[in-house]
Amino acid sequence: MIESKPRHYIKFRSDRVSDADGIMYEVSLIAVGEAKGHDILIDERSLESALEVLEGMSKLPAFLTHNGALVSDRLLQQIGFFSQFYIEDSKLKAGRFTALDSFKKTQPDEYSKLFDIANTIPETFGISLVFEAELVWKDKDEKEIYSEEKPKESAYEKPFVRFSSIQSADFVDTPAANEEGLFQTYKKIKMEDPHKLAEDTGDEEEEDAVEETEEVEASAQEDSATEGELGAFLAIVSELKEEVNSIADKVAQLSEKVTEHSALFDAKASAQITALKARLKPIAPSIEEPKPQKTVAEMFLSASFEETRRMLKENRDAISDQLKTK
Repeated sequence: MIESKPRHYIKFRSDRVSDADGIMYEVSLIAVGEAKGHDILIDERSLESALEVLEGMSKLPAFLTHNGALVSDRLLQQIGFFSQFYIEDSKLKAGRFTALDSFKKTQPDEYSKLFDIANTIPETFGISLVFEAELVWKDKDEKEIYSEEKPKESAYEKPFVRFSSIQSADFVDTPAANEEGLFQTYKKIKMEDPHKLAEDTGDEEEEDAVEETEEVEASAQEDSATEGELGAFLAIVSELKEEVNSIADKVAQLSEKVTEHSALFDAKASAQITALKARLKPIAPSIEEPKPQKTVAEMFLSASFEETRRMLKENRDAISDQLKTK
């Protein structure tokens, strides 16, 4: 048994449609009951088999009509997609429908009308699935019987659906298995009444059945209230997680930009410093001027006695000439 996990709980109709954002919440895709015009029945196991198929798909394409669904390529006619699938109140729901930006830009009239109808009179249209499925019959003990024709032991007049694939969910004016429209409210459905084969029962058994039905309905109402509170809490948690993830992504992006700008600044600064160095002229080291050398005469006058004798002997003429000029 697949666990039902509601993603959102929205109390008022106006909270379910945002034409500015192109989003619808809590959309009913298919409900327990008869698929009108198809001679087939939808039970809880039908919903479970559909959810099993959708759990392998993160997004389910959506179109405005069923026209050409089985005989033509409708790729460029897609207007959006459904996501966040779960079972609640005997219905298979999509927690979110998201319209494509191209739908809003290229078909503004259709976009505006679709969201206007969804917001004001959602009970006048709904969703119909394009799918492939097997059909099964059930006996009085609810045991499934696979047969192309109705077997003798079948307790129902019509077979039940077991989904094997789902191609799209389309907006239509008369959905086969969404009697109450786009946003269905809970409705107790007794499959036995319109479709199960007639059986003779006594008054006593009928009274017991009525009492049992009342108990089931009361329990269902309590469960519905509990699911509503749980759904509201889960919705808040889900939104907080999305906000935290969004903030984390932004922080990571800012960190990358800071690193990029820092590296760019370092590169520019290095280039400017190199250019300034190239423009500076080298400064030659200062050279101490040599002291003027003494003449032979000056050295003769300051020399000792012994040195004067030697110098006079070796440089007599030079000394004589230099002394005459002084």
